Amino acid sequence: MVWSSVPFALFPLVEVPVDKINNILSEAFKGTQDSLYPFWLASDDYADAPRKTLSVPTEGQKPPISSSYRSPFIGKKVEDVAEWLQNKPKEAELDPHFFVILDRTAMKGDIVICRIGGVDLANVADLDFLRVDAEMGAMMLFAAQPGMWEELRDADGRAEIEY
Repeated sequence: MVWSSVPFALFPLVEVPVDKINNILSEAFKGTQDSLYPFWLASDDYADAPRKTLSVPTEGQKPPISSSYRSPFIGKKVEDVAEWLQNKPKEAELDPHFFVILDRTAMKGDIVICRIGGVDLANVADLDFLRVDAEMGAMMLFAAQPGMWEELRDADGRAEIEY
């Protein structure tokens, strides 16, 4: 069973400068051993989401992003974006269980990885969070295995979202 698949939706929930988002996207690329961009900067339109291609791996957002970018998810809660992800159409090629948010700690280069479904990825009401830097987060998501989440959470504790 594949435990996770790229790309992972990225939701800025607070104002984050474009240069900081570009830096986070670049750092996440390093976490995949420079093989692909793992995070897709979510828009409010499912039609913008990546689509599966047969010939090449589906990739996320490549920096630089537009200097006029403003997240449509500013002011939303993590539960809101989890619901958005759960309601995505099948053709939207985004991991249904793991996603990333940017909260106030993004200014330090941190991301919050979110998991829907609990230990067996089956309980959609179970929403859990870990705070890591972008490179480590991409590395972790890229190679996610059962039990890995619990080990990290037990070592570092559950992240609190800083809106």
